[in-house]
Amino acid sequence: MIVDENTYRADITPDGSGNVSIDVVTNVAQDASLNGNTPALLVVTILTTNADNDGIPDNVECPAGWRWSDR
Repeated sequence: MIVDENTYRADITPDGSGNVSIDVVTNVAQDASLNGNTPALLVVTILTTNADNDGIPDNVECPAGWRWSDR
């Protein structure tokens, strides 16, 4: 979606947890005058999920049943 002549918006839907890479190559978007985009720098972000909705990302939670005294 075009926001203005300098800004495009896209929805990114990852397929799971971990690294999410977003790479926009040349001429895959156009402005209102049909000018193609210039290539963007690769963006990598990390998706962490919270399946049990407790506010703690799943990748930092302790395994079920684990206690500090078990270490």
